[in-house]
Amino acid sequence: MTSSLVGSEMCIRDRVIEFKKSFEKNIKKIASDNLQQQNIKFNDFARTYFTLYRQKKVKERTQEEWEGTFKYFDKYFNKQFNKIKAEEFQNFLNVLEDKKPTTALKIYNKICAICKKAFALNIIKLDIAEILEAPNVKYGIRRALTFDEQVKFVDEINKKPDDEKIYFLFCLITSARREEAVKYKPKDLNRINRTLFVNGTKTLNAPRTIRVTDKFISLLDKIPNGFKHTSDYYSRVAKGIFEKIGANDLTLNCLRHTCATNMVYLGIPVDFRKHVMGHSTTVTTDRIYTHIEVGITKKQIQKLYGNLYFTDYT
Repeated sequence: MTSSLVGSEMCIRDRVIEFKKSFEKNIKKIASDNLQQQNIKFNDFARTYFTLYRQKKVKERTQEEWEGTFKYFDKYFNKQFNKIKAEEFQNFLNVLEDKKPTTALKIYNKICAICKKAFALNIIKLDIAEILEAPNVKYGIRRALTFDEQVKFVDEINKKPDDEKIYFLFCLITSARREEAVKYKPKDLNRINRTLFVNGTKTLNAPRTIRVTDKFISLLDKIPNGFKHTSDYYSRVAKGIFEKIGANDLTLNCLRHTCATNMVYLGIPVDFRKHVMGHSTTVTTDRIYTHIEVGITKKQIQKLYGNLYFTDYT
């Protein structure tokens, strides 16, 4: 009797799986047919493109970013795709660049991807992506704190309330981006295995589980409900500290670069450094995030941070 019930459950499960596959296949076919329409509107094409080619490949935060982009498309490009001239896209990007340069660059990349697919499907006769000029976006400084700056920074954060002090140490030790750090909750800490789950926010590799030390765990015990404030709040506090130590060019993201660099001083192998950073390749870890200062030793970093960094990667 039990065997019969198990067999029935398996049969039902198989049918459900088969139905889901069939349903998804039909949805994709309908969407693909829509893409082939010569009179499709740009904003409709953009949504179908996202559903077919991007939705399953990006994280929730990126999907939300696409939703924001669709609002722009609905407002400015609710018209037949093959009748939109490249100049219209360029003018839209130029105006947006003046107000929101980073947003303009992100939307530029999406427009290019959409246009390339439309050109491949013969919906448009000219690959507009080859004509558009990318917005000129100036990124913030990308460097690590020098060792002397780290000494001054640690001295200053030790004067701050526990919540702020631990937030900055969290970024320095785990390489967490500012939004990843504020997402920390006690449930992310596994005390038995001494591991911490970092809520990644940027790429598919960003969510990661890293090893942590007992000393770092004892720090987290002081914030039993997680961090109190927004990432913008901590950015403002960090800016004040950087100004006080005479490093006005630094930003909160520089703590992530500092973590990557400190791990080199501590002798942590590159594969483990890549994992802690949440990178897909070691090239990104070494070439973009590592800024070696001649003469800095492992003992200096250990003396400054005690046993906060986990280094037993063997």
